[in-house]
Amino acid sequence: MLGIVIIICSILNMKDYKEKYNELYSEVAKLLVENRENGYSPYKLLSRWDILRGKIDSDDENVKIKNIQMKVKVINESNNDLPQYETKGSAGMDVRAHLESGKIVIEPGERVLIKTGLKLNIPEGMELQVRPRSGLAYKHGITVLNSPGTIDSDYTGDCGVILINHGTSNFVVEPGDRIAQFVFAKYERIEFELSEELDATERGEGGFGSTGKK
Repeated sequence: MLGIVIIICSILNMKDYKEKYNELYSEVAKLLVENRENGYSPYKLLSRWDILRGKIDSDDENVKIKNIQMKVKVINESNNDLPQYETKGSAGMDVRAHLESGKIVIEPGERVLIKTGLKLNIPEGMELQVRPRSGLAYKHGITVLNSPGTIDSDYTGDCGVILINHGTSNFVVEPGDRIAQFVFAKYERIEFELSEELDATERGEGGFGSTGKK
């Protein structure tokens, strides 16, 4: 098994780094076992190598692997750092409040539009989704009102966040506080085709709990 792992990692220019990347070798071994059990072809196995990308964080340019797919132009009118992924598995980037007049208080049931100071050139074919932070939602009842909010690729103004307080106490937002997450997502454009009937499905028009509670 180890010999096969070495061969695969050699193909990926990592043979000389075996000792340093034992964890990576171990994960390749898991893929090989899964390959045997599930009958994946070698081509499919190699394609699934993408799931390991981003696990290496090294200054050595020969082995550095990045999972950043594209760059997005941004104007930062705030004093905050740019949003960034906090972990290699993060889908969203925390975004911070840009409050030029100081802190604000959101009372229970109140909604507030908060600027981020960020203006973006979102790539065509993508949207920027504004999502709540789970910690704020669980601990304080603070969420994004139109979650997930959509910012279109042709919008170049401030990427504001609409927060609402579903809690029972006042919530204070200070300049620089993390208030939401940004998630970039691809989407498909469609064209409606007017029809008198739809293709039949087993479910049909059943909804709103039609499949039962348990």
